[in-house]
Amino acid sequence: MSGRNVARRRRAAIVVAIGGAVTLCLSACNMPPGRPKPGEEIDASRAETRDDIVEIVQYWRPEPWLYDADRRPVGFRSTVYFVSGATDRGAFVPGNILIWLYVLEPSTEGVPQRKHVFGWEFDEPQSVLYRVRKASLQGYYYGFPLLWGPEVDVLGREIEVVFGYERKDGRILSAPGRRLHVPVPPGYRRPTSAPANPTPDLRVRLREPATASQPAGRPGPNP
Repeated sequence: MSGRNVARRRRAAIVVAIGGAVTLCLSACNMPPGRPKPGEEIDASRAETRDDIVEIVQYWRPEPWLYDADRRPVGFRSTVYFVSGATDRGAFVPGNILIWLYVLEPSTEGVPQRKHVFGWEFDEPQSVLYRVRKASLQGYYYGFPLLWGPEVDVLGREIEVVFGYERKDGRILSAPGRRLHVPVPPGYRRPTSAPANPTPDLRVRLREPATASQPAGRPGPNP
């Protein structure tokens, strides 16, 4: 190989290396001043909050379940971004975070019907505990490990989980529901008596997102 060809290949390799460095810098090095870099630990309790939420994005693990000592599913975990309209990034929120749990039941029309069986609601002081203390390229986000009540019987059934956010102006934004099949532990037998309904003293309000007002242009959860 001639000396000229070797020199050309070296110059090409340098150009590729510089291009890669520029790409990394654009994604991390040149972030706006004051914004944490991805992976950087933050003081989540003192981070800025935003109420201009326009979208809710959820990420689910292949195995999202929380188990008790007998390996029975008693809840789930999910990562959730509340996306700001101004920044187009995940933000911590000052309003109420709402989660609805439905069980899907067969119907004569052949389309599963949702039955609301449980719910969670967190105001800002409560939701601070679920803020993840590391920033990502998509912004700030929450990690929710949620337990349903012992009176809720969903083992072996299809469920749907809906996350929502109640803005300070009272409007509620809800994300598309996530449908999951709850596993059954080995040897489990469903009790012959029907489980009790959620008791009236639950801390959460079992509100239907479909009956609440939706921000303009944003659909509610599909029935």
